Amino acid sequence: MHSQDWRATDYLKFFNIAELGKRRDDAAGEAYDKVAKLLGLGYPGGPILDRLAAATNGVPAPVKFGGNQDARNPYDFSFSGLKTAVLYHVREHPEYSAEIRSREEALVRGERKYEQLLPLCSGRTLALVREFQNAVCATLSSERLVLRKKYLRKAFWYQAAVAANSQLRATLKTGREAKGSKYFSPAGRSPRTMPQ
Repeated sequence: MHSQDWRATDYLKFFNIAELGKRRDDAAGEAYDKVAKLLGLGYPGGPILDRLAAATNGVPAPVKFGGNQDARNPYDFSFSGLKTAVLYHVREHPEYSAEIRSREEALVRGERKYEQLLPLCSGRTLALVREFQNAVCATLSSERLVLRKKYLRKAFWYQAAVAANSQLRATLKTGREAKGSKYFSPAGRSPRTMPQ
């Protein structure tokens, strides 16, 4: 999986392009997949974590995660540290263990749908998922808002599996349209969709 930012100076000709930023290690989608696996939520991770993050109903955050920008280039990003922070948090709190096992057992039985996994998630797990997603979306949206302010005037296109994430799409759309330009993204379904 790749995460890169490119600038095209002519929207009709893709001959004049330049890379502005890229991932340094795990891409956002890889981080979603690895965190979902860690929490016993199956693969792919993006769609299920997106839906679970929206189901928290104001549960207090068990942890807050920091930013993921790379110091070498402000337009580069890294999600390996965020994934590791989730891992360490789960290891330090054994109260997650029983529900992770129950979700892993559900996956073995073929129970992969959101409606089947949601009852197996405590409020603490839902809030952890929300905080993970908040950190990913904050990194991707803040970096892209800076890029758009500096380089993009008329339109902005974002395409990746993680671009189907509802929170990221809403953040990017609101930020871009507030600046008076158009924002384009996939229709809202990840290429690696969850089973129905």
